[in-house]
Amino acid sequence: MIRINNIIILMFLSISIFFRVSFSQENGELLVDTGFDWGLKVLDPSSGQLQGSIIWQDIDIAPFWELGQWSSHSSAIDIFGDTLDLGMVIWADSNKILKMGTRQSEGYDLYLGVNSENEFGGVYRTSVQPWPHLLVQQRISPPENIGPGCEPLLQLSELLFQVDACLDTVNIIKKEGYYSGIHAAQFLIYFTVQNLGSNPKLFGKYVWLGVQVYDDRNQSPPKYVAHDDGTKMLIYSIAYDETADSTTHSGKWVHFKTDLLPHAKSAVTEAWNRGYFSYEDGGSTVTPPLNFDDYKIGGMNMGWEAPGMFYAAFKVRNLSLRMSLATAIEQNLETRKTKDFRLYKNYPNPFNPKTVIGYQLSVISSVELTVYNYLGQRVQTLVNEQQQAGMHSVSFDGSRFASGVYFYKLQAGDLCITKKMLLVK
Repeated sequence: MIRINNIIILMFLSISIFFRVSFSQENGELLVDTGFDWGLKVLDPSSGQLQGSIIWQDIDIAPFWELGQWSSHSSAIDIFGDTLDLGMVIWADSNKILKMGTRQSEGYDLYLGVNSENEFGGVYRTSVQPWPHLLVQQRISPPENIGPGCEPLLQLSELLFQVDACLDTVNIIKKEGYYSGIHAAQFLIYFTVQNLGSNPKLFGKYVWLGVQVYDDRNQSPPKYVAHDDGTKMLIYSIAYDETADSTTHSGKWVHFKTDLLPHAKSAVTEAWNRGYFSYEDGGSTVTPPLNFDDYKIGGMNMGWEAPGMFYAAFKVRNLSLRMSLATAIEQNLETRKTKDFRLYKNYPNPFNPKTVIGYQLSVISSVELTVYNYLGQRVQTLVNEQQQAGMHSVSFDGSRFASGVYFYKLQAGDLCITKKMLLVK
């Protein structure tokens, strides 16, 4: 355990100022200490409060990364770090294992392993019980960031994420009581796409943007969008095959690479459509216009979620998140594109059996306008073609459908809006 005195804190503040200046002049790297050279701040498994730090080399720099161990029965702060050959240091107990050290010794920067069978005492958890995590996390944008901070999504032309990951060992326990829906083994990377604009009603709200590194149930997990009961926010996980071209199930090194920018915009749009960025004011629900200038990458975490019983470990290296700024012309186009993209309420509403749906496009777009029933099942595609900018309308005939609530969804490129209508016969 490292106890940081006042002198080191002053040194750390000076170094932080240096990093803020130098990083802003480099190639847009948003993460600090991507090789985990300065160790980890350890957070208490129950309260999340800082317990101390674990480091693998004797330097007077406080770690930038935090180690989250939510709902674990032990803490890495209580484990003595043993030095292995060639400078690698290991912290291990019956619940978890971590390794950090020189890249030359083992060929990786970070090693994270969990033994959730021991955490659960050999008994599967129920659907309402918490589960242990082992993950590293870092704040990227203000407040409380150390690096340069991410620019608003509107001002970016690219947000390039890369990492190499290798499944070192895995043993999934499947016996009586196992249910794949709540007992999966997952190694995930999440970014928060956060509203950091001027509206105090929305400031701090976010959507989870996920990269699925490993899921024991599927070698190539599809896109996953769902409500997160824990944080009450939306999870938007990118399809595996959009981030990597081989599976981590092979036990070989896999290179993950993707431009997060279009996915971040899609995630925010989906959350906006579902009301996550709305608020109550005077008894009415207010949904401010969607403006990507209000949203930034707030932070990231990477590691294990262990709701089932297993022993598994991942090796990680070459972690990077780099932003590239858009030109003024691109920013102006994006502003106009978002501002002039509209889906209007159908008229009449309620209707029987026909109604008209109007919408507006700011630029030439590949458009899909689809109608869904209340179960989320597609019942009819009204438009599926490229269309010019401007006003458009289309008629929907509900003669073949039962009375009830229906939804119509307009998708144009990475922009999407959904509205509700009522068919009454």
